[in-house]
Amino acid sequence: MDDLFGCTISTEYQITVLPWNNDICQGFAPTIPELSLDPILWPNPFTGEINVSLPTVSEDNYWRIYSANGQLMSEGSNAQTSINTANWPAGLYLFQIVDRTTGSTIVERMVKQ
Repeated sequence: MDDLFGCTISTEYQITVLPWNNDICQGFAPTIPELSLDPILWPNPFTGEINVSLPTVSEDNYWRIYSANGQLMSEGSNAQTSINTANWPAGLYLFQIVDRTTGSTIVERMVKQ
């Protein structure tokens, strides 16, 4: 299945059977891969420039910024950068980080005033 950005979404589930009267399945819990990046984006809301700081970036990770209508505005793989947004219209933007190894994705909302 693809998300609105055209990225493939995969979901894994782990089912655990616990013995209770030897024949009842007690339930299941989804296992969702974790992305070990916690992005720091500032300021938010922003006007002319966005600062991006990612604690850890490997060659398997990249980031993209999309407008609310899905237009790719900027992309990269560097851990720290400043992005000039002077020509971007005011509105909602989505900052996406993708880990190609695990398929994990983090999306942060940002607003340009």
